Amino acid sequence: MIKKALEYLNKDISIIPVGKDKKPLIKWQEFQERRATKEEVEQWFKDYPETQIGIVCGKISDLIVVDIDEPNMNLNWLPETAIVKTGSGGFHYYYKYTGAFKNKTRIRENIDIRADGGYVVAPPSWNEKGQYQLIKRMNLTPFPLHLFTNQPKEYKQIDSTYEGFGEGQRNNQMTRYIGHLLVKVHPSEWETIAWNITKEANQKNNPPLLEHELRSIFNSISGKERHNSKQRWYKSQEPELTIKVKKDYKNRYTWGTRGLDTSMAIIKRGNFIIVGAKRGSGKTTFTFDMACKNAMLGHKVLYISLEMEEDKIKEDFARKYAGITVGEEYDYIIPDTKQTAYEKRIKEINSIPNLFFRGMRRGSNVSLNSIIELINEFSDIDLVFIDNLDLIEGNKGENDWERQKRITKKIMGITIEKQLPIILIHHYRKRMGKDNGSDELSGSGKIADNADIIININKCYDTNAEYPEKYKSIIHQQKSRGYPETIKIIYFIKGSFEDEAPPYEEYDPYFNSLKNYYGEN
Repeated sequence: MIKKALEYLNKDISIIPVGKDKKPLIKWQEFQERRATKEEVEQWFKDYPETQIGIVCGKISDLIVVDIDEPNMNLNWLPETAIVKTGSGGFHYYYKYTGAFKNKTRIRENIDIRADGGYVVAPPSWNEKGQYQLIKRMNLTPFPLHLFTNQPKEYKQIDSTYEGFGEGQRNNQMTRYIGHLLVKVHPSEWETIAWNITKEANQKNNPPLLEHELRSIFNSISGKERHNSKQRWYKSQEPELTIKVKKDYKNRYTWGTRGLDTSMAIIKRGNFIIVGAKRGSGKTTFTFDMACKNAMLGHKVLYISLEMEEDKIKEDFARKYAGITVGEEYDYIIPDTKQTAYEKRIKEINSIPNLFFRGMRRGSNVSLNSIIELINEFSDIDLVFIDNLDLIEGNKGENDWERQKRITKKIMGITIEKQLPIILIHHYRKRMGKDNGSDELSGSGKIADNADIIININKCYDTNAEYPEKYKSIIHQQKSRGYPETIKIIYFIKGSFEDEAPPYEEYDPYFNSLKNYYGEN
């Protein structure tokens, strides 16, 4: 227990000792302002033999917890985040602190908010009713302030233009249309505004899709199925199914968000996956975020970058997380709050277990054999990323077509032999006026033929776009064996990809301070 307590402390979380009755064993108010020292923690465990771990919520731990007492409540409306099952069978939803919010009890029926002035009992603590267990591990989502206030919101005018298509094209075109439509509509309005617009657009098809066919596509894109699967997963925690479900859940890979995981092809051992896009589309950002999240799930992940050194890619993520501008960095005027956030993000990435990075400067071509030797150094590795195909050198006298065919065929062989998923990052060729389909991969069509899954990434390039549009990325699953073509929209929010962008006042707490100072207008 003390080892886990010190782990929390090393992650900049303020902890206190609590008893099995969940009450603090000390006067704990001062630890809302400062974190305990290692010596203090060790002394607590000497003084109180049955000490359990309490986490002080609020600003000091960068944490707000939604405390649900009733285990059978419908929780579909809560954004996905890290989840702890409490000793009494309820749930703690851990969210990232996004501004001052005081501890509140019964904010809704059977729901408390543990924030400034509050604390929660943390895993692996236990009491007479049971043990606290982390049942969902992921990066913390910003606290959904709008769900617990009555603040009105405005959304953009919705463009419902759709040309209509015949059989053979309408399914794919409706999939694309719905994906682009949902980014303009708040999730709370998907079942009303978005669905009605989708039905109107479908009438332009010749012939229109049947309503149940249209609903199937809509549910897949909107992520409704993720809510159903989530409820099925909670139900499966009944004693007779616990071991089976936990084993299956642990062995799953992730694309990086819950929405992607429940709509795209499931990553399986032996898969050869290509992540393709135009240059500057965010392939490295997406795949490194994906690598971090898989490592956090317990997988042993190797990320081989032929473009960037390890420090460079981590620094890039940390700058985006902290919101540091080029001007601030150039003029040495980075605010203390941003510098603290930057250092925190670097520390978080470095502390991720099972994540191994091997990188070198762009332009230093390496042979495929050296990459294979590197993979073989890790006997129990179970996920590999290679960034990127263009920088793997060819054999003497080999043209580019032959080089790419040889490399992809060899990688496919490794995935089968080792039952190891390998994700290869690759560039699409530049063709004016052409869509970035899987046939647009640089080199031969054999690259696309060898792959089990191909996804395309396309981010927003409009420098004048407003929040959250400018942080949007479209993930297009163009090919997958046994799964349908899929398009999903995600957002790169403060150094991590998320299914939904929080309202601007949650994304930028500074916005709230200005609003409070100057008034609503």
